Amino acid sequence: LVSFVGLTMETLDIVITLVYVLVTGLCVAVGWLLLKPAAEAESNSAAQKSAATAVKQGSAQGASGSQPAAPADPAAEAPVATTQEAWEAAAKRAISRIPALDEATRKRIWRFAGDAPQMALVGCEDGYVRRYSLPTWRLAFTYDHCVEGMKAKITCVGGNRELVLTGCDSRTVKTWETDRPFRRLLVLGKGVHKGPVHGMAMSGKWTVTASENGAHLWEHSEKNFYMEGTSKGTFEGHDESVLCVAVSKESVITGSRDKTARLWDLTTQKSLHVLKGHKSMVRSVDIDADTGVAVTGSDDRTLRVWKVATGEEQRVLSGMRDWVSVVKLCPLTGSVAAGAVDGDFKVWDSHGFLTVADDVRCAVNDIAFWGEDLILACADGAVRCYRGPLASGSSGGPRSLGKPFKTLRLPKPATSLKIV
Repeated sequence: LVSFVGLTMETLDIVITLVYVLVTGLCVAVGWLLLKPAAEAESNSAAQKSAATAVKQGSAQGASGSQPAAPADPAAEAPVATTQEAWEAAAKRAISRIPALDEATRKRIWRFAGDAPQMALVGCEDGYVRRYSLPTWRLAFTYDHCVEGMKAKITCVGGNRELVLTGCDSRTVKTWETDRPFRRLLVLGKGVHKGPVHGMAMSGKWTVTASENGAHLWEHSEKNFYMEGTSKGTFEGHDESVLCVAVSKESVITGSRDKTARLWDLTTQKSLHVLKGHKSMVRSVDIDADTGVAVTGSDDRTLRVWKVATGEEQRVLSGMRDWVSVVKLCPLTGSVAAGAVDGDFKVWDSHGFLTVADDVRCAVNDIAFWGEDLILACADGAVRCYRGPLASGSSGGPRSLGKPFKTLRLPKPATSLKIV
């Protein structure tokens, strides 16, 4: 009996403790609900008094001739610009920074401003091509380039608003619908490319690929973007493998291990001019049919600028510390950008003034422009985005791009880049 009574008392103590905890919690909750409106009213009253004081002070300062400082209001910050708004702003910055801009160049800039690129395609050695939306750089889609169940190293990317092309070191190019990354349309190059696909370029219904056994032409329909599986032609003339290719309208330029670059007619695949002058292989090329300018970069650590119509060399740009891995022409300002395998990076504007990047310590594999903004695909897996300006208009010596305003990190080296 004594044991039973002791056990009953212990149980009763536990029950009383639980009831006490529940009642205490209920009281706290009721008190918070009752006091919350009063606290909010007091806070609002204090805010109103503070605002009234600020208005009085501002009025007093205005009467004395000075302007009051605007209070910081995070909620009043401007909304994020749309892609088109950001693109037009970039064009305005380019116009304002180019002295004595002629009317033809001004019209050309605004032609680009009317068609803002919407996305960035980034190829990586992990076998994926990632599509980012501009200007936010939000990851939208990923395209998986597998060859016989194995991940292939992405070597080049291409595309437009409806079609994405991915080239790899396994001799193939795959085509995809831009907004349907799980629908692969066709595989190109089986039995045609005799080695890695070193580069590709698109113009209208044509795509040109570069490989160990030359450059090849492919045709696709603008209606349904279905790529035909057979090559429509070959650009014959180089003595060794073709390492790079660029296309602008009806003009094609290729670079080769034979130390030359060639200009071609796109539709006939006829060689128009042989560009000689480099002392080593030509690793990268670019062309702009609107300005009639082409540029080549070589392992001899120089860049050469050529006139497309005649194949005449216009100037030599030197000063790179190592092999030139990539060259690019800015469509807005005419600037020439180049990256090297040791991380050296330079931009020559239309006046010959230099802009350099100081923070890159690895190979620059590809370059793209978005307005005046520069984007670098680097061997350390980073995609670095820099602000302009790229037209200095002064002779104060090389200027630095500073720190990138955005850096994307990929699991393996970023090999290629395309803005479309």
